[in-house]
Amino acid sequence: MKRVQSLAIKTAALVCAVVLVAGSNVAFAQSSNVQKALEDVKTKVDDLVSAKDESPASDLALRIATFRKVLSFAITEAEDLKVKLLTVDEQKRTDAIEEWRDSAVADINKAIAVYRASEQELEDGAATLSEVQKSAEAFKAFREDTFSPLADTIQNFLLLNHEEKVLTVATRRLEKVSEDIKKLEAAKFKGVKDLKNLLAQAETALEVGEETHQKAWTLFEDSILADTELVNGEEGATATTTLRNEEQSENPDEAIASSSASSAAGEESSIKDLAKSSLDSVQEAYRIFIEMSNFVRKLLK
Repeated sequence: MKRVQSLAIKTAALVCAVVLVAGSNVAFAQSSNVQKALEDVKTKVDDLVSAKDESPASDLALRIATFRKVLSFAITEAEDLKVKLLTVDEQKRTDAIEEWRDSAVADINKAIAVYRASEQELEDGAATLSEVQKSAEAFKAFREDTFSPLADTIQNFLLLNHEEKVLTVATRRLEKVSEDIKKLEAAKFKGVKDLKNLLAQAETALEVGEETHQKAWTLFEDSILADTELVNGEEGATATTTLRNEEQSENPDEAIASSSASSAAGEESSIKDLAKSSLDSVQEAYRIFIEMSNFVRKLLK
């Protein structure tokens, strides 16, 4: 009897270990500090763009200082994203993904060059409010049209890699719990039937999570990586263009590129939705694991 109780306690502890792993892994997102900084950047840029040319010289100096801070935030964001992309433990290493990742790193470097060029312009001479506004408008357009879509794609890639790890860990734990339940069954533990039913529910949840995860990967590869060559061609000259001198064009080719960007944005949203759905399924499995642990502990009282 003591052996059965010991085995049951071990099973409950193993299930709890799964839950602890889940808690540390599922919370994959930008930190609240980064999110707040990015919101501050957006607000400050909007303020700069809408500023009236009625301010004294001291206020202009403040606006220039604000724009410098905005650029500094943007550079930090881009460099942080590059480090994450270069150091991510890739779960699916293919030639296509490697090619896309190299291209994404190059595009981040171009964005950093754009931001630093604009920083240098602020250092080189006395800018007027109108010039600061023009630079801020170009900065805003560059982020919305070029950098943000790139950042979203990279975040999806990082999320999918993280999600793959979560599924791998959960599946391995599930296998270990399954082995212990078989031992409990052999020892005639009275709650085995209920535990097996719960285990089957957890297994189903993880299967759904894996299936949804694979759909997200397929969409990422088919809809995002296929456009790598086109994106590289469109953005090739970005690094040599400062934000202040960047101009909007009504070229029909750019209208087509804008339409493609809108389509890509929809695909990004679908990838995020699929990833969230997959993680929801994993969390459901963790909920069942907690129920199994509580069930075992209750029987041991």
